[in-house]
Amino acid sequence: MSHEKSVLLIGWDPEVTDYSKWPGMTKGGLSSALAESRETLLNDGYEAKWCLVTSAETAEAEVRAELEKKAYDCVLIGGGVRVDPGSFAVFEKLINAIHELAPSGRICFNSSLGDIAESAKRWL
Repeated sequence: MSHEKSVLLIGWDPEVTDYSKWPGMTKGGLSSALAESRETLLNDGYEAKWCLVTSAETAEAEVRAELEKKAYDCVLIGGGVRVDPGSFAVFEKLINAIHELAPSGRICFNSSLGDIAESAKRWL
């Protein structure tokens, strides 16, 4: 019996995102894009969960707590964490937490808010 493939999606919580770093992005737009990408994955038969981190100081602990709950087939780290030079240390910590706690899971990255689901499906 095969299990439903699962993906943990990691990004900044829209409540704490610094929108000054992302011209044209709004809290509503980000929230909608995150919900749509999860919904696409669910509709395609995957289990998908967002782990929306709330600060640089707590991000690693928040992700570790989620990874300790279950084994994910794939973990996606969103561009807001990866691309922002101010989040470089957070990105490093998350990569190492994933490497430690999800050693058999694939790690993937999206290139925009519009390709989150497709990025995860490449590895699922």
